[in-house]
Amino acid sequence: MKDSTNTESTKPAVSRDRKISKVWIIPILGLFLGIWLVNRSVTERGELVTVSFENAEGLAVDKTEVRCRSVKIGKVESIKLDPKDLTVSIGMRINSEHVALVRKQSKFWVVRPRITGAGISGLGTLLSGAYIELDPGQPGEEKFSFIGEEQPPLTPSTVPGLRLSLISEMPGSIDLGSGIYFMGNKVGKVESRFFDPNLRITEFGIFIEERFAQLVNSETRFWRDNGIDLKVDTSGFQLELPSLDSLVSGRINFGVPDGLPDGFELPSVVNRFTLFEDTNGADADGFKSAADLLILVEEQVRGLNPGAPVEFRGLRVGRVSEISYQLVSHATVEKTPVLIQLNSDLLKRHFPEGLRDEGLEGIKEAFAQGLRASLKTSNVLTGQLYVDLDYYPDIPPTEIVLIDDCLIIPSVETGFGRLEDSVAELLKKLNDLEIEPLLAEFTDAAKEAT
Repeated sequence: MKDSTNTESTKPAVSRDRKISKVWIIPILGLFLGIWLVNRSVTERGELVTVSFENAEGLAVDKTEVRCRSVKIGKVESIKLDPKDLTVSIGMRINSEHVALVRKQSKFWVVRPRITGAGISGLGTLLSGAYIELDPGQPGEEKFSFIGEEQPPLTPSTVPGLRLSLISEMPGSIDLGSGIYFMGNKVGKVESRFFDPNLRITEFGIFIEERFAQLVNSETRFWRDNGIDLKVDTSGFQLELPSLDSLVSGRINFGVPDGLPDGFELPSVVNRFTLFEDTNGADADGFKSAADLLILVEEQVRGLNPGAPVEFRGLRVGRVSEISYQLVSHATVEKTPVLIQLNSDLLKRHFPEGLRDEGLEGIKEAFAQGLRASLKTSNVLTGQLYVDLDYYPDIPPTEIVLIDDCLIIPSVETGFGRLEDSVAELLKKLNDLEIEPLLAEFTDAAKEAT
């Protein structure tokens, strides 16, 4: 008979081993390594960006680079043609570390050799081949689908400076790349040109370098300069010969017209100006009239044109505004009405406040002292006239006369008007002389002397 106690004591004890076997370490490490490699591959692959162009000239898959400031940031991955609108869709793979450069305001264009009025660009691609350039634009939200620029911008948007719009009805020869000049110095250029067929105006986008931005203020005027300029005005002949690039593509000048204050700093909300055809248009736009006065001229006004200067003893104080018999309701052909305007800014520049703001009593006193207006010749060759204001004490005083609420300045004849009268009077006296009796007496006297 067996002992049951001994049998139970010799029976082996069985228990579960809850530890992971060392055999599984290698597969687990391999799994984590595979996940890390896949994640690294996806991360380093970057982001796919799609850009549409009109054509794919010079572009090739896996060869054409994508650059920003001449630094490679990606490569062209695919080129597809849309059969509907025949546009070319370029798929570009941007490196992961440069994906942040692709923003909503980003611009893409193809850099290839170009010859335009603005100059020659892209010659370096003759050997390296064309590439796609990225202008990141201002920081903003991400975007991965774009319409490419067919013409590269002349100045990247990230370059600091002043960007303005100029509106013109007659753009002339101004085009992309035309220079912006201040006192003969180039400070910027034209970046874009757009014609609105509905409003029939041309809008130019211009860029002025940051160091010259303070030259533009509230009183600045822009005008175009299309090349060789021959002016014939009251100061005579003026011939201006521009540089070769200005002669080819035209240029735009800007500044503050004579007679205007220097102006204050340009508000940030003001970014649109008018582009005038010439300096005369710019000067006329900045003219601020302090008083409109009327002159009734008895002599001829040939050579006196609207815009001609009005001077007081050599100081310019205004301009001729209009010459017409329509200025007065009861006009006669005996005297020609000439409307002149005094410039408030010029008056402030030349005269103290006590002489400017005298009112009606001051004008009466000026007339009593002999203030008169006259036409004088500024250039003998061109025959241009201007209006001169001066005191003539020998002339009897006159009363103030108003015609249609417009103050009349008495006028006197001076200069060539008096000279012509003197010459005419002399010729009349010569014509009245009896020449034949004088010649007979001279002949008889000569005979007696012989």
